[in-house]
Amino acid sequence: MSCFPYPRDTDVKAIRVPLIARIQYSITGQTDFSDFFKRALDASHSLASAIQSWLFLGLASEALGRNIRYEEFAGADLDGPHPSIDLRIPEWYWRELKARWDELDDSLTAAEFEAKRTQLKKIYESAQIVVIYIDLLANSLDDNKLTEILLSIHMLLYLVAYVLDSNTLKVTQTTTSSASTKLLKRRMVKNGWCEKRLNFLDASLMFYPAFYFLSSLKPPRINAEDHSSCSSDRCLATSKLSKPLHRTDGCLCEDVVVPVDRVYTIVASGGIPLVRITRSPLGKNELEVVPYTPSKRWRL
Repeated sequence: MSCFPYPRDTDVKAIRVPLIARIQYSITGQTDFSDFFKRALDASHSLASAIQSWLFLGLASEALGRNIRYEEFAGADLDGPHPSIDLRIPEWYWRELKARWDELDDSLTAAEFEAKRTQLKKIYESAQIVVIYIDLLANSLDDNKLTEILLSIHMLLYLVAYVLDSNTLKVTQTTTSSASTKLLKRRMVKNGWCEKRLNFLDASLMFYPAFYFLSSLKPPRINAEDHSSCSSDRCLATSKLSKPLHRTDGCLCEDVVVPVDRVYTIVASGGIPLVRITRSPLGKNELEVVPYTPSKRWRL
């Protein structure tokens, strides 16, 4: 069982993050991860491994109040022999985390409890700053393992904020400039979504668990459409509507291109598209599309 939901009617495989951490994190009583880069540079391991050790397992341990062993989070990868972590975070962690903070709330005075929470907030905010920075840096590193680990930290940050104090803690949202967001968009394109149609996500900020859930869905299909060649600027599947359809292979009718993009623009703005056939200066037939106004006498 996991902390975050997953679509039932989907054949899209859940993301499992490879467990590559080689440094055992130990709670030190420090209030932040300000010396993270020094630790990472001192360690003779990859940046991805160091981040998983210090930020993912580090934040998880600090929030839980005990050192977490790697095997508690990891399970056997269904596609291979190597251990991995479910991106949705194991449910046991949420239950133990909530139980711990409920117990602290009951056993400590209000001042003591607030001091505990303030200390963890500093750790949370420090980890968040580091992850956001490296998430931008990861665009130039071309390291999928690193990006998946960063995404898992975003999921963990959301969970910790929800249990700790979601009203005062700022939770990271998706952004077009982060490698984690781009990874989820690539996942959707791979699953059959049209890249151009996903442009709406650029203006629709959401929390990472919600975006991960969305990326786990297959696109709605009325008719079979192949969007594998689409780009962020053009949908080649719908552009096929502008190609002429001939009744026979030897048809001699003239090809007249339908300006589909112009039609979409008018409809998207709430207008009604009107079309008429005109003649170009070279004597070719053309379709002209304009938005309807009371003075227009053209036909739909």
